[in-house]
Amino acid sequence: MATRRLCSIPNCGKPAHARGWCDPHWQRWYRYGDPLTPKKTTPGALQRFYTEVVLTYDGDDCLIWPYCRTANGYAQIGDRGKCMHCD
Repeated sequence: MATRRLCSIPNCGKPAHARGWCDPHWQRWYRYGDPLTPKKTTPGALQRFYTEVVLTYDGDDCLIWPYCRTANGYAQIGDRGKCMHCD
């Protein structure tokens, strides 16, 4: 019987699904671009990022949004259950 591969993320131990990662790690990579993205954003983190990074940014290049994004890669913010796209 063949040995099933395990997720390549250290200390995960779940069966590998795609790219050598288990399904939850693959989903995080697919949605956020990083398999180690936390499941939930800590309270105040988005507000802090927005005020400290976005509002003070003075460059011409695009900023990488580290939170939820649309399929096109644009920032997506939820406010009281309503989804707002920032494109």
